[in-house]
Amino acid sequence: MTGAEFGKKSYAFAIGCVKATSHPVLGDEQLRRLREAGGPAALKLLDEYNYGMEASGRPAEERVAAEMRRTSAFLREIAPDLSLLGPLFFEEDARNLKWLLKAKLAGRDAEGRTPAEGRYDPDLLRLCVAAEDFSLLGDALAQDLDGIFEETDPMVLSCRVDAAVYAGALRAAKKGGKLLERLLREYGAGINRLTALRMRALPGAAAGEVLFLPVDWAEFREKDAERTPEEIRADVEDRLDTALAELRGGERFAPLAEYYFSKKREAKKLRLLFAQKQWNETAQKEGAPRGQA
Repeated sequence: MTGAEFGKKSYAFAIGCVKATSHPVLGDEQLRRLREAGGPAALKLLDEYNYGMEASGRPAEERVAAEMRRTSAFLREIAPDLSLLGPLFFEEDARNLKWLLKAKLAGRDAEGRTPAEGRYDPDLLRLCVAAEDFSLLGDALAQDLDGIFEETDPMVLSCRVDAAVYAGALRAAKKGGKLLERLLREYGAGINRLTALRMRALPGAAAGEVLFLPVDWAEFREKDAERTPEEIRADVEDRLDTALAELRGGERFAPLAEYYFSKKREAKKLRLLFAQKQWNETAQKEGAPRGQA
């Protein structure tokens, strides 16, 4: 298999690369071993699983970030049509842009951080922030980000960037077909539902619209108020699975999108797993008798 059909990348080759990758999604048994291992042992298991090797020896969060950078770069390299995959990278683009804007707001140098692999070239984002001009990213996104350089609240700044970049991803996904747009809408609605769930757990927290992505999720608001957190999380996952299944039945690039979303889910599981380990270790140290580590 050469990877080319009439001089172009083929989906057959790309799908073959995903199936043969040395970075498959972690299985249930691997996740079980990670859950049961202590912190240092769990990090060694990541080496065994060839996970996040670019950041081998570093903390878990850096390992996860490295694996997601590798995943995005891998898909960008093999995908025949980046215009279809680009919208899936909206969270990476938002993360890069928020880092640059917050550094500018704080008067810090934005160097020293490895950017995520997104739809937009990080150097282009850096240029836009330095020039305070987003027109190179398109008129619609520039309009959505209008006034962002006057924003001084870091939380509002983050939420505005998330909303603007997500809206741009939806516009791009719509050009790729209804199934891709549906997948992005389902994913965004799920994020909003989980955000509302977190706000529900914080008494007195103001859940203003700025916290939510610009996608219709009204049908879930009342129903979720009567559901348990476990039921909401399960429904979010089920609906995303359904959207992926629909994509799988109608789009050639579906296996690439499915691999990417599976890696994103894996990353979220690992962040939670290692955060829990760190919390447990801290609690044990604080509860230890004086003089003990």
